[in-house]
Amino acid sequence: MNATPAPSKPTPAPASPTDPLHDLIPGYPKLAGRMEIMPEIAMFRRFGALNARSLLYYQNELAHLEEQLKELEAEDAKSPDGKKATYSMNAFWLNTADFEVNGKLRDGDMRQRELVLQIRRVLKEHNNALIQQATILRTMKEPDPFDLDHIQKFLAADEMHNDVFIGPDHNTWGSTEKPEDYSKDLVVLRGRQDMDTFSRHIAARAMHWIVKLGGERWKRVDARWGTIAIDDETILLFTFGVTCVVASALLVIPIIMIVGKESLNEQLVVIAASNVLTAVCLGYFTRARRIDVFAVTAAFAAVQVLAIDAKQ
Repeated sequence: MNATPAPSKPTPAPASPTDPLHDLIPGYPKLAGRMEIMPEIAMFRRFGALNARSLLYYQNELAHLEEQLKELEAEDAKSPDGKKATYSMNAFWLNTADFEVNGKLRDGDMRQRELVLQIRRVLKEHNNALIQQATILRTMKEPDPFDLDHIQKFLAADEMHNDVFIGPDHNTWGSTEKPEDYSKDLVVLRGRQDMDTFSRHIAARAMHWIVKLGGERWKRVDARWGTIAIDDETILLFTFGVTCVVASALLVIPIIMIVGKESLNEQLVVIAASNVLTAVCLGYFTRARRIDVFAVTAAFAAVQVLAIDAKQ
């Protein structure tokens, strides 16, 4: 269950006894504490360029080792020594190249076996890095604008000594003065619940409206935040109700308008306008796919045509 706390101001009052982070010093400790209670702002750089560079180095190293292996394989396949000629046909002889026969090494040359073991180690590291990078790109989301704004305001607050970070990572999240000056490869450990555009807009402004309406006087302080907060589920419940009202109005009002029109041209204009409005509302109030938009608007148009036929 995600919660949206009241927005932090750049210069709030000193920490109150209800502040859950009062025992943490400004800097990484206090920021980490904030991330603990609000995982949605636990955003970090994925270092895409460095990860890609590392994979490129692995690729180069493995390509070089691959060429070496091909050369050794061809050389050993022509060798009359020991069992070298059978390495490409029976891995047992390759894996036992250092066995002794009558007190002497059977083959005496273990370069191919050692190279295979080296390749195996590098491949394991390469594959792990490749899988990790694919997992990051496939599953980890970009930070929500609301959460990015929240962390910028938190860093600028007095409780963080107006942003104490002085290292090379100081501009990772941007700032209140330069909100767009953040690292573009940020990802979050736990992204917010997927919302439609309408719900996302309401969620971003809900606490601002509650504070302006004097929410501090009638809403209880959430112990997790040390301030008032509102759960995402509450916001989604409200926006669901609004969406239901809008959906009902879109279905009924155009039909009433069509029945009230005598001219066929006027009826067609109502159908066209209401279908456009329906498509826009589907995109704004829901997370409908394009095929869903086409299906719903087509069905809605059919209902309106039936209303025209019924009138006639």
